[in-house]
Amino acid sequence: MKYLKLAALLLVVGFTAVSCGESESVSYTDTELKSFEAWMAKYINTDPTNKVATELVNGGYIQWLHRDNSVPEVRPEWGDYVEINYRGMLLSDWDHELEKGSIFMTRWQEDAERLGTFNNYCHYVPQLIIHNLNNYIMPGMQEALQMMKVGDVVRLYLPSGQASVVDGLTFDTSSNSGTGYGGNTTQPSLVPVIIEMELAGVVEQPQTMEERFVIDYAATEWGQTVADSVRQYIFVNIEEETSTDIAGPDSSLTVYYAARLAYDGFLLGTNIDSIAERNNRTASTYFSYTPSSGTDNSDKYLAVQALSEIFETGDITYGSWVEFITTSMFAFGSAGQSPTSTATEILPYQPLVYTIYIDKYGDDDEE
Repeated sequence: MKYLKLAALLLVVGFTAVSCGESESVSYTDTELKSFEAWMAKYINTDPTNKVATELVNGGYIQWLHRDNSVPEVRPEWGDYVEINYRGMLLSDWDHELEKGSIFMTRWQEDAERLGTFNNYCHYVPQLIIHNLNNYIMPGMQEALQMMKVGDVVRLYLPSGQASVVDGLTFDTSSNSGTGYGGNTTQPSLVPVIIEMELAGVVEQPQTMEERFVIDYAATEWGQTVADSVRQYIFVNIEEETSTDIAGPDSSLTVYYAARLAYDGFLLGTNIDSIAERNNRTASTYFSYTPSSGTDNSDKYLAVQALSEIFETGDITYGSWVEFITTSMFAFGSAGQSPTSTATEILPYQPLVYTIYIDKYGDDDEE
């Protein structure tokens, strides 16, 4: 038998516990932990073909899959942001020889493609979270992170008490399905799991990093300096003008746009049909937009605050193609945006770059 089902172990241990003393009540936690330790002893800690796992302080085990001691150590400090990749699998159907189990969450695109859960709106990059005791990842993952340096990859064997389902991990649940981060199964409660996790990077000052990126982008792409900014960390480049008719802050406009993450150019959304088609997306609908209104009653991808600042300059005319770049402060905020089936996850402190076309509301001159 290649591997033993955890469910069978639970039945054996539970039956034995009741038989030995029918007057004693045995909690599920006790039964699960006995079964979990029996499974670890049988398949991990006594198998000469595998590295023996080390016990974690708060429960569970850690096994090092990759650790490159030839590179300088970079470890996160409390308060740093860390970039992590991970996949979560059920220990109950783990195939020890193939080292595979049913995946219920993943940050790796190759997993999603193999499982058939790939979502074109999903941005498969390491998740950026703050490194502290309240970052909403599983307790066992949190403990392991404190032991890791950048580049390390670990496998965690966690009882359910160290693998509780929490907000913050971007996998499919009943209320957040279709995001592309889910697997071929869901994570049931009160079941041990196996987590493979990579510490991909440490970002000590993400806000400073994005601000510097925006300034450098404007300098490299448009030859602009800080003095050319519309407002600190908002830079505008007018690509083409076809009229002298000013589109002011009180104008009723149609804004055609393509919104991208500035770090790698990933398309967040667009209401331009041709761009949507090239990226296998559905174009958003058109709407009336008045920059001075101060409200976002239009589209979730528009950086409304940045747009308002741009139209205040009085330099934007109807029929213009305009590019602008801004920090998260003037778009979605430093906390980012959670994913849905048709909205890309925006990680914290992500600068955004836009291409927009300005038209009078009701006209249809977009090319």
